[in-house]
Amino acid sequence: MTAYCYPDRCPNRRPSHPLRWLAIGASCVLLTVGALIGSASAQTAAAKPVSRPPVEVEETASGTFRYVIRDIRTPRWLGRRLGFGRAIEFFRKVLENETFTVNPRSGEATFTRDKKYGDLEERIERCAKGNGFMPYWEELVARSVFTGDWPAQRVKRVFTGNLQGEVPEFVGFRALPKSGDGSPRRYQLRVRGAGAARGGKKSLQIHEYTLDKSDGHYRLKHTYSQPDFGRAPVRDGRQEMVQLSLGPENPVRFRVNRLAPHCNGGEMYCLRMLTPDNKQLWRNDVEVFGRYRLMAADFDSDGCEELVLFREGHQKGTVVIFEILPTAPSAPSDPKKGTDDPKKGTDDQKRSGDERSA
Repeated sequence: MTAYCYPDRCPNRRPSHPLRWLAIGASCVLLTVGALIGSASAQTAAAKPVSRPPVEVEETASGTFRYVIRDIRTPRWLGRRLGFGRAIEFFRKVLENETFTVNPRSGEATFTRDKKYGDLEERIERCAKGNGFMPYWEELVARSVFTGDWPAQRVKRVFTGNLQGEVPEFVGFRALPKSGDGSPRRYQLRVRGAGAARGGKKSLQIHEYTLDKSDGHYRLKHTYSQPDFGRAPVRDGRQEMVQLSLGPENPVRFRVNRLAPHCNGGEMYCLRMLTPDNKQLWRNDVEVFGRYRLMAADFDSDGCEELVLFREGHQKGTVVIFEILPTAPSAPSDPKKGTDDPKKGTDDQKRSGDERSA
């Protein structure tokens, strides 16, 4: 005879509590949410660039500490090999270390010490301020973070124009209203600088310029000047970032940070193009110096913006326009090297160096 056990009649059945099923459901929800968070974290970690310490420290078998800085090259290395030996001696004095050596080709610096530095960041800053042959600490940090094997983007300097007046200061940049006759889109740049006035005396003046692109050529035209008595708000100084659009859902950021000292108490800056997740696509060490501003403009009205740079150095103002070109499939991609070899320099670097030394 077969015996059947009904759940509601079985004497050995443990009574079911509703909180038990609630606990089981909550555990399933927590496990699902945890898996989703873990997957998102893994994707975020995979998207982040590979980073390393600004200065790598390794303890040797003999108990000493070996320090490595992967790249200390600055624009001062371009054609200034006569001062390189004095720079090395200065670094050894500041670091209090006679083992300091630099590979001129790769820019890798190495030195050893019996015990760790407690003020290495401060010593690096002193080395940078001393002669400009070593980057500031913040640039070493940037070089350690923005690394990785991503496809390099081609950025080309396509226009350079000089501004009137002495010691120009940035006032404003805006897009002018579109005209209905099909003429190219124009932008207005306003700067304040010293200009000649009546009687041969110099006075502050507001200079207005228009920027446009016609028949494939960029044009900078001075349109108006008027006296200024300090009423125009000046937006001058350091600007760390500007975002450009290279098309639908394709934004990039241009980031600027201090690189090394410049002449007359100014600064040189490193300009980088990054993706939204901080992948370095391009780097330039020679175009940004003195006082500067970065602007975005779409001269072709095609949804792909250009980078406009205003800079002031040696009491002269300059406007530089960069175009972001499509990535060549066969182009080498090694952002770890940054710009081209500083020992040789590109044509843009050489021309920019001539402008700074003029």
